[in-house]
Amino acid sequence: MDVNNLDYKKIVSNENGGLTLGGMLSNSETANNPEIRTKYPLLSMAMLSAATAQIRNMASNGGNLLQRTRCPYFFETSMPCNKRKPGSGCGALNGMNSNHAIFGYSEHCIATNPSDMCVALAAIGATVEVHKPDGDSRMIEFDDFHRLPGNQPEKDTTLIKGELITAIHLPKPEFSDCYYYLKIRERSSYAYALISVAAGLEVKDGVITKAGLAMGGVAHKPWKLTKAEEFLSGKKPTLSNFEAVAELAMDGAKPFEANKYKVEMGEKAIVRALTQAYERKV
Repeated sequence: MDVNNLDYKKIVSNENGGLTLGGMLSNSETANNPEIRTKYPLLSMAMLSAATAQIRNMASNGGNLLQRTRCPYFFETSMPCNKRKPGSGCGALNGMNSNHAIFGYSEHCIATNPSDMCVALAAIGATVEVHKPDGDSRMIEFDDFHRLPGNQPEKDTTLIKGELITAIHLPKPEFSDCYYYLKIRERSSYAYALISVAAGLEVKDGVITKAGLAMGGVAHKPWKLTKAEEFLSGKKPTLSNFEAVAELAMDGAKPFEANKYKVEMGEKAIVRALTQAYERKV
């Protein structure tokens, strides 16, 4: 089904005081839009770190949300993959898994979500609007849009058959002064994140009043760090607090032997992203 001619290619103001992104608008048009760059620079920064300019010119916002795994066992059809062929097994579970999940995985799938845009949207707290087959629309909080694998890893999202992403609603701007998207990868282009961190801070009178924090490269979905966000609220933006919240964020990680490095890398990445975000203000 060709959806290219559908009229979901605009950025408009919404009733929440934020902006609404059309599902068919390209990643390049979104990331380089003056209002996005000014009001949601964290999102722009994350999107511009993804892929290449040529790919961003072609990729749509809705399509970005629906990216599938980059696990090599998913692409290699001679190997078992529950996501590609349910019930066949997970080749990565006891195979090469140095780039795989450390949170939220199951024995059925240990792949990670590849999107940069989605990590920023999770930190910002976006909402996805979808058009239902009966003609109505429904809203999905961003943290509820993607699924953990459980025993049905072939299902990446909570969309039901026939639903179409029409828009992404952003809340009122909160992190336009203090923000940073850190992407750690094996090479500087055509590479997905080993670890990424989207960090946004709202700081008033030397105190953090609100934080947005999410990670990529660690789970089957963008990994929103809700407890870490709550911990930072009311705290001063100091190195010791950033180190404490990084340790809290990585608590519960269950790495494999080959990706134990992601725990230490994740802690350091969170500290660096928060520090860089705050230093924009000072």
